[in-house]
This record gives sequence, structure tokens and C-alpha cells, in this order.
Amino acid sequence: MIKSYNNLEIILISILFLILIFLTYLLFHTRKKRLIHFLIKKKKIILIFFISFIISNIYYQFINNQYKKVYKETPTKLVTTATIVGNAKETEYYYSYEAKVQNKKFLIYVKKSEEQKIKYGMLVNIKGEYTVPLENTNYKGFNYKDYLKTKKIYGSIKVEDIKILKRNNVNIILKLSNTIRNKIIEVARQMLPDKTQELVVGILVGEKEKIEDEITKDFSKSSLSHILAISGSHISYIILGISFLLQKSKFPQKEIYIITIIVLIFFMFITRF
Repeated sequence: MIKSYNNLEIILISILFLILIFLTYLLFHTRKKRLIHFLIKKKKIILIFFISFIISNIYYQFINNQYKKVYKETPTKLVTTATIVGNAKETEYYYSYEAKVQNKKFLIYVKKSEEQKIKYGMLVNIKGEYTVPLENTNYKGFNYKDYLKTKKIYGSIKVEDIKILKRNNVNIILKLSNTIRNKIIEVARQMLPDKTQELVVGILVGEKEKIEDEITKDFSKSSLSHILAISGSHISYIILGISFLLQKSKFPQKEIYIITIIVLIFFMFITRF
């Protein structure tokens, strides 16, 4: 996942970079020979760091401009086709879905009376009102716009009218992935107590919409929020667990590597890559 930085963070990064240059300049004048030797020895690392810094900032600006362009050019009153790429999530009056419109993701809100008709993978024609996501209105408040950027979502559409054009508009791999994912969630919710089922679902497949706010805050205070989202720690646990079990079963090392890779690909598959 690519993190979306706001303007303040970009300024702070730039200031830190300038401070680094200034400190290097001071060091150059005080320990000239030692510094020159260090720079010559580490020139490749420094060059990689400098190029990465430039590329990351250019890429950030490109992505940010792309979002601004969509915000500006998408009409408020919208009539378009969309492919449903997420399962229904309930709000007070609507069911929300992630949907792709011209290869860009939006949240669409459909009245509850339409819920039984709309399913994952459907191609639909929608008429509705597009809304640009809001930024934080309070100092250090939650920035909804940046949050949606982390999920590559360009805003929301409140649907006034919807018609199903095609019942399956995604490839069979994505359809199968969604089916297995939903089955895992269903089994977890059937077998586990209410207080732990959503926590397990979050850890297994990264679905954390229904985890209680109190639990989320506790994980955040403990610096363990990454456990509730698909992260590098999940990959590490899978590799360690599979390797341990296969080594105990006396599998050859080459086969352990192959089986581990297959399991990792399956994990990526059910978590929508």
C-alpha cells in the first residue's frame, strides 16, 4: 500500500533533507578528508538514496495530481457504468460498495431496498451524485480524503437509480478469490464468540470494518495496528509456520521453498493481493 502524504509532511521531509545537507556541509569543513573518504566509499548508497528521494517525490506529485484531476473533472450529477468490486457494508440508510468506474475506484451508496439485487462482480448502470471526500475539519483530526487515498478510492457516489447490466463482469480468478474470502469470514463468524470473531477476521484477511473502536484503539496504543491489516508480519508468520511444519515432516529444502511460495500466493489470492 502507498501512503499518501499531506503538504505539511512534504514540507517537513524537505526541511529534514535541507538540515542533512547543512550538517554535511559543516562536517565537510571540519573533517574534510574523513568526509571525502566516506563519500567516495559510500557513493553508490548515497546516489541510490538521492535518486529514490527524487523519484518518490515525483511519483507522489503525479499521484496527487491524478486525484486532483478526478476531483475536478468528475461531474456532480453522474450517469455511468460501474463494476462492483467489494461486498456490501451496511450504514444506517444505505449499503456501500467499492465499485470501479473507468478503472478507478469509488464508494457507491445504494438504498437498502436495492441490497438483495447488488452483488460482487456485477456490471451496473448508475445515476447519482458524486461527492469529493472531505479533509479533516479540525486540527489533527481524521483526514477522510487521505484515508480513501490509501485505499485508492476517488470519492463517493450516492445512487439515485441503478440497473444491472451484467451479473458477472470480473474474471473467474477474482470471483473465486472473493468466494473463498467470504467463506473464511462466514466460518469465523459462525464458530467464534462475538467479541473475538471480528478480531480473527481482521487478522486473517484484513477485514476490520466491524472491529470495535475500543479494540482498534487498544491495538494502536500498543503499536500493534499492523496486525489488524495485511502486513509484512503476516507474511513472516506464514513463512515461519509453514517452514517449521515442513521441516518437522522431513521435507527436502527445495520442496519447502516451493510449498511456501504456493501458500503465500494463495494467501495473496484470498486477500485480494
